[in-house]
Amino acid sequence: MNATDLIKFKAAVRALALSQEVGYDLAGFAPLQISAADQAHLETFARDGYSAGMDWFARHLHLRRNPAQLFPGAERALVLATYYRDQACEELLAQGPLRVSRYAAGRDYHRLLRKKGARLLGEIQRLWREQFAGTGEDSKALGESGELEGRVVVDSAPVPEKILARMAGLGWQGKHTNLIPPELGSYFFLSVILLNVDLPGDEPITDLCGSCRLCVDACPTGALFEDYKIDAGRCISYLTIERDEAQPINASFAAAVSHRSLSLSLEANNAAAPEPDFQGWVFGCDICQEVCPYNRNRRSRGRQTKEPGFTLRPALRDFLSRDSSSGPNTSDTIETENQTRPGAMSAEDFAELSPGSPLARAGHAKLRQNIEHAAQPTEGDA
Repeated sequence: MNATDLIKFKAAVRALALSQEVGYDLAGFAPLQISAADQAHLETFARDGYSAGMDWFARHLHLRRNPAQLFPGAERALVLATYYRDQACEELLAQGPLRVSRYAAGRDYHRLLRKKGARLLGEIQRLWREQFAGTGEDSKALGESGELEGRVVVDSAPVPEKILARMAGLGWQGKHTNLIPPELGSYFFLSVILLNVDLPGDEPITDLCGSCRLCVDACPTGALFEDYKIDAGRCISYLTIERDEAQPINASFAAAVSHRSLSLSLEANNAAAPEPDFQGWVFGCDICQEVCPYNRNRRSRGRQTKEPGFTLRPALRDFLSRDSSSGPNTSDTIETENQTRPGAMSAEDFAELSPGSPLARAGHAKLRQNIEHAAQPTEGDA
Protein backbone atom coordinates (compact mmCIF):
# COMPACT_ATOMS: atom_id res chain seq x y z
CA MET A 1 0.00 0.00 0.00
CA ASN A 2 1.52 3.28 -1.08
CA ALA A 3 0.80 6.91 -0.23
CA THR A 4 -1.49 7.28 -3.22
CA ASP A 5 -3.71 4.44 -1.96
CA LEU A 6 -4.07 6.14 1.43
CA ILE A 7 -4.81 9.53 -0.15
CA LYS A 8 -7.55 7.97 -2.28
CA PHE A 9 -9.00 6.14 0.72
CA LYS A 10 -8.96 9.35 2.78
CA ALA A 11 -10.84 11.16 0.00
CA ALA A 12 -13.42 8.37 -0.11
CA VAL A 13 -13.93 8.55 3.66
CA ARG A 14 -14.38 12.32 3.56
CA ALA A 15 -16.87 12.07 0.68
CA LEU A 16 -18.81 9.44 2.60
CA ALA A 17 -18.93 11.54 5.77
CA LEU A 18 -20.18 14.60 3.87
CA SER A 19 -22.66 12.67 1.73
CA GLN A 20 -26.36 13.35 2.00
CA GLU A 21 -26.89 9.86 3.39
CA VAL A 22 -24.47 10.33 6.31
CA GLY A 23 -24.90 14.07 6.71
CA TYR A 24 -21.89 15.60 8.45
CA ASP A 25 -21.13 19.21 7.55
CA LEU A 26 -17.32 19.11 7.86
CA ALA A 27 -14.71 16.36 8.06
CA GLY A 28 -10.96 16.48 8.53
CA PHE A 29 -8.04 14.34 9.67
CA ALA A 30 -5.69 15.25 12.51
CA PRO A 31 -2.62 13.68 14.09
CA LEU A 32 -2.90 12.56 17.71
CA GLN A 33 0.26 14.30 18.87
CA ILE A 34 -0.75 17.45 20.75
CA SER A 35 1.71 20.34 20.63
CA ALA A 36 3.63 21.42 23.73
CA ALA A 37 1.80 24.77 23.68
CA ASP A 38 -1.63 23.09 23.63
CA GLN A 39 -0.61 20.70 26.39
CA ALA A 40 0.56 23.63 28.52
CA HIS A 41 -2.75 25.41 27.95
CA LEU A 42 -4.71 22.35 29.06
CA GLU A 43 -2.54 22.01 32.15
CA THR A 44 -2.96 25.68 33.07
CA PHE A 45 -6.73 25.46 32.67
CA ALA A 46 -6.84 22.54 35.11
CA ARG A 47 -4.07 23.58 37.52
CA ASP A 48 -5.13 27.19 38.02
CA GLY A 49 -8.75 26.40 38.70
CA TYR A 50 -10.27 27.68 35.48
CA SER A 51 -12.22 24.41 35.16
CA ALA A 52 -14.11 25.42 38.33
CA GLY A 53 -16.04 22.47 39.79
CA MET A 54 -15.46 20.20 36.79
CA ASP A 55 -13.00 17.96 38.64
CA TRP A 56 -13.18 15.35 35.90
CA PHE A 57 -11.19 17.64 33.60
CA ALA A 58 -8.03 17.47 35.73
CA ARG A 59 -8.59 13.83 36.63
CA HIS A 60 -8.14 12.73 33.01
CA LEU A 61 -5.69 15.41 31.94
CA HIS A 62 -3.05 12.89 30.87
CA LEU A 63 -5.46 11.47 28.30
CA ARG A 64 -6.37 14.91 26.97
CA ARG A 65 -2.67 15.54 26.43
CA ASN A 66 -2.20 12.11 24.82
CA PRO A 67 -5.47 11.11 23.11
CA ALA A 68 -3.85 8.14 21.36
CA GLN A 69 -3.92 6.37 24.75
CA LEU A 70 -7.70 6.22 24.57
CA PHE A 71 -7.65 3.58 21.85
CA PRO A 72 -4.89 0.98 21.43
CA GLY A 73 -3.21 1.36 18.07
CA ALA A 74 -4.81 4.74 17.30
CA GLU A 75 -2.92 6.61 14.59
CA ARG A 76 -5.24 9.33 13.34
CA ALA A 77 -8.39 11.23 14.34
CA LEU A 78 -11.25 11.76 11.94
CA VAL A 79 -12.92 14.94 13.23
CA LEU A 80 -16.50 15.66 12.20
CA ALA A 81 -18.76 18.70 12.61
CA THR A 82 -22.56 18.69 12.71
CA TYR A 83 -24.33 22.05 12.44
CA TYR A 84 -27.21 22.46 14.92
CA ARG A 85 -28.61 25.98 14.42
CA ASP A 86 -32.37 25.85 13.88
CA GLN A 87 -34.31 28.81 12.48
CA ALA A 88 -37.45 28.09 14.51
CA CYS A 89 -35.30 28.28 17.64
CA GLU A 90 -33.82 31.57 16.40
CA GLU A 91 -37.29 33.09 16.18
CA LEU A 92 -38.20 31.85 19.65
CA LEU A 93 -35.03 33.15 21.29
CA ALA A 94 -35.67 36.58 19.82
CA GLN A 95 -38.93 36.79 21.79
CA GLY A 96 -37.48 36.27 25.29
CA PRO A 97 -37.49 36.69 28.20
CA LEU A 98 -36.11 33.23 29.07
CA ARG A 99 -33.47 31.71 26.83
CA VAL A 100 -31.70 28.37 26.44
CA SER A 101 -28.58 27.66 24.43
CA ARG A 102 -29.30 26.74 20.85
CA TYR A 103 -27.68 23.34 21.24
CA ALA A 104 -30.46 22.41 23.68
CA ALA A 105 -33.31 23.05 21.22
CA GLY A 106 -33.53 19.45 20.06
CA ARG A 107 -32.50 15.99 21.17
CA ASP A 108 -29.48 15.26 23.31
CA TYR A 109 -26.57 15.16 20.90
CA HIS A 110 -24.52 12.49 22.69
CA ARG A 111 -26.68 9.51 21.80
CA LEU A 112 -27.72 10.79 18.38
CA LEU A 113 -24.18 11.51 17.21
CA ARG A 114 -22.71 8.35 18.73
CA LYS A 115 -25.15 6.30 16.65
CA LYS A 116 -24.37 8.41 13.61
CA GLY A 117 -20.64 7.96 14.19
CA ALA A 118 -20.99 4.21 14.68
CA ARG A 119 -22.79 3.91 11.35
CA LEU A 120 -20.07 5.92 9.64
CA LEU A 121 -17.32 3.78 11.20
CA GLY A 122 -19.07 0.68 9.91
CA GLU A 123 -19.14 2.15 6.39
CA ILE A 124 -15.45 3.11 6.64
CA GLN A 125 -14.61 -0.45 7.61
CA ARG A 126 -16.66 -1.72 4.67
CA LEU A 127 -14.76 0.60 2.29
CA TRP A 128 -11.46 -0.65 3.64
CA ARG A 129 -12.39 -4.29 3.14
CA GLU A 130 -13.60 -3.63 -0.40
CA GLN A 131 -10.37 -1.87 -1.37
CA PHE A 132 -7.68 -3.75 0.53
CA ALA A 133 -8.90 -7.03 2.05
CA GLY A 134 -7.01 -10.05 0.74
CA THR A 135 -4.39 -7.95 -1.01
CA GLY A 136 -1.82 -8.29 1.74
CA GLU A 137 -1.70 -4.51 1.95
CA ASP A 138 -4.18 -4.36 4.83
CA SER A 139 -1.84 -6.03 7.33
CA LYS A 140 1.02 -3.76 6.28
CA ALA A 141 -1.01 -0.68 7.20
CA LEU A 142 -2.87 -2.06 10.21
CA GLY A 143 -0.65 -4.67 11.81
CA GLU A 144 -1.24 -8.37 12.27
CA SER A 145 -5.04 -8.23 12.45
CA GLY A 146 -5.39 -6.46 9.14
CA GLU A 147 -8.68 -5.02 10.41
CA LEU A 148 -9.46 -1.32 10.35
CA GLU A 149 -10.75 -0.45 13.81
CA GLY A 150 -11.90 2.71 15.50
CA ARG A 151 -13.52 4.32 18.50
CA VAL A 152 -16.33 6.88 18.26
CA VAL A 153 -16.17 9.71 20.79
CA VAL A 154 -18.85 12.36 21.25
CA ASP A 155 -17.99 14.48 24.27
CA SER A 156 -17.91 11.26 26.27
CA ALA A 157 -14.18 10.68 26.74
CA PRO A 158 -11.27 13.01 27.59
CA VAL A 159 -10.50 13.93 23.99
CA PRO A 160 -9.38 17.52 23.20
CA GLU A 161 -11.96 17.86 20.42
CA LYS A 162 -11.44 21.54 19.66
CA ILE A 163 -7.67 21.15 19.43
CA LEU A 164 -8.01 18.15 17.12
CA ALA A 165 -10.60 19.98 15.01
CA ARG A 166 -8.24 22.92 14.62
CA MET A 167 -5.40 20.57 13.65
CA ALA A 168 -7.75 18.87 11.16
CA GLY A 169 -8.36 22.17 9.40
CA LEU A 170 -12.04 22.48 10.33
CA GLY A 171 -11.57 25.98 11.73
CA TRP A 172 -9.62 28.04 14.25
CA GLN A 173 -10.29 28.55 17.94
CA GLY A 174 -11.72 32.02 18.37
CA LYS A 175 -11.15 34.39 21.26
CA HIS A 176 -14.26 32.88 22.89
CA THR A 177 -12.35 29.51 22.74
CA ASN A 178 -14.96 27.92 20.44
CA LEU A 179 -14.00 26.62 17.03
CA ILE A 180 -14.93 28.79 14.05
CA PRO A 181 -15.20 27.31 10.56
CA PRO A 182 -15.58 30.42 8.39
CA GLU A 183 -18.20 28.86 6.15
CA LEU A 184 -20.41 27.65 9.05
CA GLY A 185 -19.89 29.81 12.09
CA SER A 186 -19.53 28.18 15.49
CA TYR A 187 -22.93 26.53 16.10
CA PHE A 188 -21.98 22.88 15.65
CA PHE A 189 -21.14 19.72 17.54
CA LEU A 190 -17.83 17.90 17.22
CA SER A 191 -17.44 14.15 16.92
CA VAL A 192 -14.17 12.22 16.76
CA ILE A 193 -13.43 8.76 15.39
CA LEU A 194 -10.03 7.44 16.46
CA LEU A 195 -8.67 5.18 13.71
CA ASN A 196 -5.84 2.66 13.70
CA VAL A 197 -4.67 3.66 10.22
CA ASP A 198 -2.33 6.57 9.60
CA LEU A 199 -4.14 8.47 6.87
CA PRO A 200 -2.69 11.76 5.61
CA GLY A 201 -3.60 14.74 7.78
CA ASP A 202 -5.15 18.06 6.79
CA GLU A 203 -3.64 21.52 7.13
CA PRO A 204 -4.86 23.93 9.84
CA ILE A 205 -6.39 27.17 8.62
CA THR A 206 -5.43 30.70 9.60
CA ASP A 207 -6.91 32.41 12.66
CA LEU A 208 -9.11 35.17 11.22
CA CYS A 209 -10.22 36.87 14.45
CA GLY A 210 -7.72 39.66 13.90
CA SER A 211 -8.32 42.64 16.19
CA CYS A 212 -11.99 41.75 16.79
CA ARG A 213 -12.90 41.37 20.48
CA LEU A 214 -16.69 41.46 20.25
CA CYS A 215 -17.07 38.17 22.11
CA VAL A 216 -14.72 39.19 24.93
CA ASP A 217 -16.40 42.58 25.37
CA ALA A 218 -19.93 41.11 25.25
CA CYS A 219 -19.48 38.52 28.03
CA PRO A 220 -21.55 39.91 30.93
CA THR A 221 -19.73 37.97 33.65
CA GLY A 222 -16.10 38.42 32.56
CA ALA A 223 -15.65 34.72 31.87
CA LEU A 224 -13.57 35.60 28.80
CA PHE A 225 -10.96 37.31 30.94
CA GLU A 226 -8.33 37.37 28.18
CA ASP A 227 -8.33 36.68 24.46
CA TYR A 228 -8.51 32.91 23.89
CA LYS A 229 -8.94 32.19 27.64
CA ILE A 230 -12.03 31.31 29.62
CA ASP A 231 -12.75 30.98 33.33
CA ALA A 232 -15.51 28.37 33.52
CA GLY A 233 -16.52 29.44 37.02
CA ARG A 234 -17.66 32.80 35.69
CA CYS A 235 -19.34 31.42 32.56
CA ILE A 236 -23.14 31.46 32.45
CA SER A 237 -23.09 28.03 30.80
CA TYR A 238 -21.20 26.58 33.76
CA LEU A 239 -23.31 28.40 36.32
CA THR A 240 -26.57 27.19 34.79
CA ILE A 241 -25.56 23.62 33.92
CA GLU A 242 -22.47 22.30 35.74
CA ARG A 243 -22.66 24.26 39.02
CA ASP A 244 -23.42 22.23 42.14
CA GLU A 245 -27.07 22.96 42.79
CA ALA A 246 -26.39 22.92 46.53
CA GLN A 247 -24.29 26.06 46.08
CA PRO A 248 -26.27 29.26 45.42
CA ILE A 249 -25.53 30.95 42.12
CA ASN A 250 -24.12 34.10 43.68
CA ALA A 251 -21.87 32.10 46.02
CA SER A 252 -20.58 29.98 43.14
CA PHE A 253 -19.80 33.09 41.11
CA ALA A 254 -18.14 34.82 44.05
CA ALA A 255 -15.92 31.78 44.60
CA ALA A 256 -14.80 31.95 40.97
CA VAL A 257 -13.81 35.62 41.13
CA SER A 258 -12.22 35.42 44.57
CA HIS A 259 -8.81 34.39 43.25
CA ARG A 260 -8.90 35.94 39.79
CA SER A 261 -7.75 39.25 38.36
CA LEU A 262 -11.27 40.58 38.93
CA SER A 263 -10.81 40.14 42.67
CA LEU A 264 -7.83 42.51 42.59
CA SER A 265 -9.89 45.34 41.15
CA LEU A 266 -12.67 44.63 43.62
CA GLU A 267 -10.26 44.82 46.54
CA ALA A 268 -8.76 48.03 45.23
CA ASN A 269 -12.22 49.61 45.18
CA ASN A 270 -13.41 47.93 48.39
CA ALA A 271 -16.26 46.37 46.43
CA ALA A 272 -18.10 43.09 46.70
CA ALA A 273 -18.26 40.62 43.83
CA PRO A 274 -21.15 41.60 41.55
CA GLU A 275 -24.12 39.31 41.12
CA PRO A 276 -23.94 37.60 37.73
CA ASP A 277 -26.43 38.95 35.22
CA PHE A 278 -27.73 36.01 33.19
CA GLN A 279 -29.54 38.28 30.71
CA GLY A 280 -32.37 35.77 30.54
CA TRP A 281 -30.24 32.67 29.96
CA VAL A 282 -31.43 29.75 32.09
CA PHE A 283 -29.59 26.86 30.41
CA GLY A 284 -26.29 27.60 28.77
CA CYS A 285 -25.42 30.86 27.05
CA ASP A 286 -24.70 31.88 23.45
CA ILE A 287 -23.82 35.56 23.93
CA CYS A 288 -20.20 35.23 22.80
CA GLN A 289 -21.33 33.35 19.72
CA GLU A 290 -24.25 35.64 18.92
CA VAL A 291 -21.98 38.66 18.51
CA CYS A 292 -19.40 36.83 16.40
CA PRO A 293 -19.38 38.13 12.80
CA TYR A 294 -19.04 34.57 11.50
CA ASN A 295 -22.45 33.73 12.99
CA ARG A 296 -24.08 36.97 11.82
CA ASN A 297 -23.01 37.21 8.20
CA ARG A 298 -25.37 36.56 5.32
CA ARG A 299 -24.02 33.08 4.68
CA SER A 300 -24.45 31.73 8.21
CA ARG A 301 -27.32 33.56 9.88
CA GLY A 302 -30.02 31.85 7.83
CA ARG A 303 -28.40 28.41 7.74
CA GLN A 304 -30.56 25.52 8.93
CA THR A 305 -29.36 22.27 10.53
CA LYS A 306 -29.65 19.22 8.31
CA GLU A 307 -30.23 16.97 11.33
CA PRO A 308 -33.96 16.61 12.14
CA GLY A 309 -33.11 15.65 15.72
CA PHE A 310 -31.65 19.10 16.39
CA THR A 311 -34.74 21.07 15.42
CA LEU A 312 -36.80 22.79 18.10
CA ARG A 313 -38.77 20.35 20.23
CA PRO A 314 -42.47 21.20 20.68
CA ALA A 315 -42.30 20.91 24.48
CA LEU A 316 -39.52 23.50 24.70
CA ARG A 317 -41.26 25.75 22.20
CA ASP A 318 -44.45 25.64 24.24
CA PHE A 319 -42.68 26.33 27.54
CA LEU A 320 -40.66 29.28 26.30
CA SER A 321 -43.58 30.64 24.26
CA ARG A 322 -45.75 30.54 27.35
CA ASP A 323 -43.22 32.63 29.24
CA SER A 324 -42.74 35.04 26.34
CA SER A 325 -46.42 35.85 25.91
CA SER A 326 -48.96 35.62 28.68
CA GLY A 327 -46.61 34.05 31.18
CA PRO A 328 -47.23 30.89 33.19
CA ASN A 329 -50.07 30.26 35.58
CA THR A 330 -50.25 32.63 38.52
CA SER A 331 -48.93 29.95 40.86
CA ASP A 332 -45.83 29.63 38.70
CA THR A 333 -45.05 33.34 38.49
CA ILE A 334 -42.23 34.97 40.42
CA GLU A 335 -43.17 38.29 41.97
CA THR A 336 -40.40 40.82 42.47
CA GLU A 337 -40.56 44.20 44.17
CA ASN A 338 -41.19 46.10 40.97
CA GLN A 339 -42.74 43.69 38.57
CA THR A 340 -44.03 40.19 37.91
CA ARG A 341 -41.99 38.04 35.54
CA PRO A 342 -42.53 34.55 34.17
CA GLY A 343 -40.38 32.11 35.99
CA ALA A 344 -41.07 28.94 37.86
CA MET A 345 -40.70 25.54 36.25
CA SER A 346 -43.03 23.00 37.77
CA ALA A 347 -42.19 19.32 38.16
CA GLU A 348 -44.71 18.65 35.41
CA ASP A 349 -42.93 21.11 33.12
CA PHE A 350 -39.60 19.40 33.70
CA ALA A 351 -41.08 15.94 33.17
CA GLU A 352 -42.38 17.15 29.82
CA LEU A 353 -39.16 18.92 28.77
CA SER A 354 -36.34 16.68 29.95
CA PRO A 355 -36.69 13.19 28.37
CA GLY A 356 -34.06 12.88 25.64
CA SER A 357 -33.11 16.55 26.04
CA PRO A 358 -29.85 18.23 27.07
CA LEU A 359 -31.93 20.01 29.73
CA ALA A 360 -31.93 16.80 31.76
CA ARG A 361 -28.27 17.36 32.65
CA ALA A 362 -29.09 20.39 34.79
CA GLY A 363 -31.99 18.75 36.59
CA HIS A 364 -35.24 20.27 37.77
CA ALA A 365 -33.92 21.92 40.94
CA LYS A 366 -31.09 23.74 39.16
CA LEU A 367 -33.27 24.87 36.25
CA ARG A 368 -35.77 26.26 38.72
CA GLN A 369 -32.95 28.12 40.51
CA ASN A 370 -31.71 29.49 37.18
CA ILE A 371 -35.13 30.76 36.21
CA GLU A 372 -35.63 32.39 39.59
CA HIS A 373 -32.23 34.06 39.32
CA ALA A 374 -32.95 35.30 35.80
CA ALA A 375 -36.22 36.78 37.03
CA GLN A 376 -34.57 38.95 39.65
CA PRO A 377 -34.35 42.61 38.60
CA THR A 378 -30.85 43.79 37.72
CA GLU A 379 -29.51 47.14 38.80
CA GLY A 380 -30.64 48.64 35.51
CA ASP A 381 -34.20 47.31 36.03
CA ALA A 382 -34.61 48.68 39.51
